[in-house]
Amino acid sequence: MPRVTCSRRVQDRRAAWHDVTLPIDHPWWKTHYPVNAWRCRCGVVALTQREYDRRQGLKKEAPVEPLVDWTNPKTGEVHKVPYGIDLGFAYNVGEAHQQ
Repeated sequence: MPRVTCSRRVQDRRAAWHDVTLPIDHPWWKTHYPVNAWRCRCGVVALTQREYDRRQGLKKEAPVEPLVDWTNPKTGEVHKVPYGIDLGFAYNVGEAHQQ
C-alpha cells in the first residue's frame, strides 16, 4: 500500500498529502504520484497490509482538491491542473513508462 511522505520543508499546498495511504490502483495516484513540482520533496514508501492496519494517523481517503487554471505565459493558453501540482507533473511516471 503506497504512502506519501513529505519533508518538513514541504510546500503548504502539498502538506495535506503527507501520510495519504491509498491502494496502488486508486485513481488519485494517476495525477498525484510524487514528484509533482520543481523542488518537490515528497516521496512514496510501501506499507504492508499489516503495517497499514496497525499504523495510526494515516489518511485513508484522497484529499479533495480543486482544479485550478494555469496560463501559459508564452501562448496564453489556459490549462486545468490539480491544485498543488505544477504543470507537466500531473502524471504517474511509472504508468507513463509502461505505455
